[in-house]
Amino acid sequence: MDGAATVDTRPERGRHPVVRNPVVRAVAWSLLGSLVACILLVLAGLWAVNRAAADRAVAQARQLGELDARLAFGSYVTDALIDGDHAAYQAIDEVTRRYLLSSIAVRVKVWSEAQVIVYSDEPRLVGRHFEMEDTDVQVLRSGGSHADVTALDKAENVFETNKGRLLEVYVGVRTPSGRPALIESYFPYRLVDDNARDLRNRFTPVLLAGLVVLTAVQIPLALALSIRLHHNQRDRERLLHHLVSRSDIERRRIAAEVHDGAVQDLIGLGYGLAGAAEQADEPVQGKLRALSEGLSGTVRSLRGLLGSIYPVQVPPEGLATGIETLAADLRLDGVRVTVKVPESLGVSPTDELLLLRAARELLRNVGSHGQASDVQVSVTANRDRTTLIVRDDGVGFEPKQLDERRRQGHLGLRLLEDLAADAGGSFMITSSTELGTVARLELPAT
Repeated sequence: MDGAATVDTRPERGRHPVVRNPVVRAVAWSLLGSLVACILLVLAGLWAVNRAAADRAVAQARQLGELDARLAFGSYVTDALIDGDHAAYQAIDEVTRRYLLSSIAVRVKVWSEAQVIVYSDEPRLVGRHFEMEDTDVQVLRSGGSHADVTALDKAENVFETNKGRLLEVYVGVRTPSGRPALIESYFPYRLVDDNARDLRNRFTPVLLAGLVVLTAVQIPLALALSIRLHHNQRDRERLLHHLVSRSDIERRRIAAEVHDGAVQDLIGLGYGLAGAAEQADEPVQGKLRALSEGLSGTVRSLRGLLGSIYPVQVPPEGLATGIETLAADLRLDGVRVTVKVPESLGVSPTDELLLLRAARELLRNVGSHGQASDVQVSVTANRDRTTLIVRDDGVGFEPKQLDERRRQGHLGLRLLEDLAADAGGSFMITSSTELGTVARLELPAT
């Protein structure tokens, strides 16, 4: 938006690991991942086995069909057969009948170059013309061979539909005079099933054993990783707690020194100026009284500042009560404040304290500079992060105003940035003179 000031201090991804119940989660995810991987690998393995079986069966059928076609039928494919000679037809038919009885083939056809079936053990196909596939035409002309799964919906296979899935083999041959012809043999698809069963029996136990070993190796690795994450998370919590504790000590020290030193000195000066004003003549008396009142205002401001410096603690009733207490001063000034905090956030006491301190600083800024009439404070938590949002409809500020306030020594927002970074989270504030201010603090889930 135009005229908006934004401060974004989100750390680099992965700077602090976010783990909730690290040991249980890591082991659970590892086992689940291993199970999914096993299922996918088994399915992929079975697919590969079936694919290999199909390729192997097709190759086997092609070899068998080519050998039989050339040895058993090659010499019977003559010019007379292609021209429709009855004796030639009877000769190849007798050979074919014996062949079908002694082999696993279920059908034999002979095609002419004109794409007409000149012989078949199914007489109803003889003499019929069918459009051949380009691959089959190429095999017919080149004298090679080709095998594939039969497409039973083709017109030429109208009499094979009752035989189930089939493998078909095309072999190109030539008559003694050199005229091209095509011998087509059909074999049962059980060749694929038998090959698939054979490959599964060989490789499935090995595959399963490998997957079991892989899973068994992953479990101790997952446990070691989860324990390390747990230790890192515990060390992070300990360090953050130490930083907060040291911050509390330093805040108390600064508050005590300012209160017992500068504040008391200013109070003494104020009393001295007030006494001197009683004894002075005008116009000096008026100036001394004004200076005394100014010092009294400064003392009140310092005491208010000390109240914001002095460490705040989460009350026994919880974070919601603590934020409601902070909002009381704004409500006394006529500001409508809405607080939404779940009864159970599931965050650590340290993070709860950080949220309360951030809320105090942000609400103090609203009271001091925002001139807002409505403020909304919300805290939400999910499995990854806990978020504090303070939204107001005040006057907002522009980027240059934020920079100027920092140069003048107003470090509240900078301290919040450092607080978020130390906790492994992020702090972002967006403001404009038209839409007010939205401050967002995110902490990693613990």
